Amino acid sequence: MIIFISKSIKNILFSCSDNESIESGFLLLGKIKEDIFIERIVKLTNQNKSSSSFKIDQKEINTIYQFTLDNNIEIIGFFHSHLTTTAEPSKIDIESMKVSDKIWFIYSKLNNNMFAFTYKDKLESIEIVTIDI
Repeated sequence: MIIFISKSIKNILFSCSDNESIESGFLLLGKIKEDIFIERIVKLTNQNKSSSSFKIDQKEINTIYQFTLDNNIEIIGFFHSHLTTTAEPSKIDIESMKVSDKIWFIYSKLNNNMFAFTYKDKLESIEIVTIDI
């Protein structure tokens, strides 16, 4: 499985994260076939307003979930930034992954890179390919 993301969406994710003093987060929406195609992103509010943690408002998730049902699109995963550490999952990230079937995208403002992870019996990395559209 490979994740395909457009250069323009990736630039928005990185730019928004670079301009924040708190961890930023997005839901990534798209289609899952043999591979995964990110088509849209939705900025989330960090309820913690913290530079080292991110909490999602359940009302936002419910609204976005309804949008996905109405528009035949899927929630692919969660994106959040790490401001001062690498894009490797924290212990809290891993615990959250264990109870989620979604992909976790982590961006490091420190290193300007992003990785994708899932947890199925163990932590697994997923390849991300940036495409020009």
